[in-house]
Amino acid sequence: MKKKTKVLIISIILILIAAIGVIAAYTSRSYVKGVATTPKQGLALSSDYLVVVAQEARVDKYAVRKILLDKKSDDDQTPYTFSFYIQNSSDGSVSEKAMRYTLTVEDLPENVKIERDGVDITGEAAGQGATAPLMPAYTKTTHFYQISIPKDEINNVSEIIIKAVPDADSDSSGNMIAAKFQPSVAGVVAGFSYKGVFIDETVSNKPSDFAAFNYEILVLNATEPHQMVLKWDTNYVEIDPLFLNKIGAESGNSGIVEFPMDAEHNSYLVRFYRLDGQDTTADWQSSWEKLKGIITFKEKE
Repeated sequence: MKKKTKVLIISIILILIAAIGVIAAYTSRSYVKGVATTPKQGLALSSDYLVVVAQEARVDKYAVRKILLDKKSDDDQTPYTFSFYIQNSSDGSVSEKAMRYTLTVEDLPENVKIERDGVDITGEAAGQGATAPLMPAYTKTTHFYQISIPKDEINNVSEIIIKAVPDADSDSSGNMIAAKFQPSVAGVVAGFSYKGVFIDETVSNKPSDFAAFNYEILVLNATEPHQMVLKWDTNYVEIDPLFLNKIGAESGNSGIVEFPMDAEHNSYLVRFYRLDGQDTTADWQSSWEKLKGIITFKEKE
């Protein structure tokens, strides 16, 4: 082989080796950079019962947790209890940020108590929410909660809604963890119940902040159809005609509509609009309690 040819071949081989080395180095650096700069996704809060859901999600999208309790003897007058925990880890990884959240409890019947790590937080949790102690970054922290229901009240408790919402400094994913607890005693059939909920009530304490009012109506333990009545004051609001069409009712802002609900058709989201000329500063829009007097939902008597 001629000397020039040998030199050319050796040069080509050296160039290829160098190129492979550059590609390998680039690939290695890119991989390391990717691992170092990719933030963890999702919410760094987890629970044995509460499930991750968007903060703006409707209540009917929350996970249902049926809690079956052992029936107590006639002589045992201690309350029924069940518990759950919340911790700052997810998929085995501890949060890299300090976590703080607020726990709120909806539809908490009278005399039912909720404790966090042995401390009674019922008043806060059932009101504006109970802010939990800070969970330090890189330190696995667990908060234990217990709900106590008086024995003579257990059959009146159909559903308790619990959610833990992280503050903006702890998490910006827009998610939270929540669930609908439905406690019952083995061998005892829970009774029928219903409720209407303004789903934006947890976002702002003033209805006037919204262009429309989203009202969720639900029935629980409906083993047979129940005739329900939805009423609204036509001096202030009008109902979305799409809902009337969905349930097969006549169109128009009549102020009252009757329709059946059962286990299959157990929830609807109804939207109401303020009438033209109704200023957002009107007194009836100053609180959700006042709006609840204008829009009502109940079983037909």
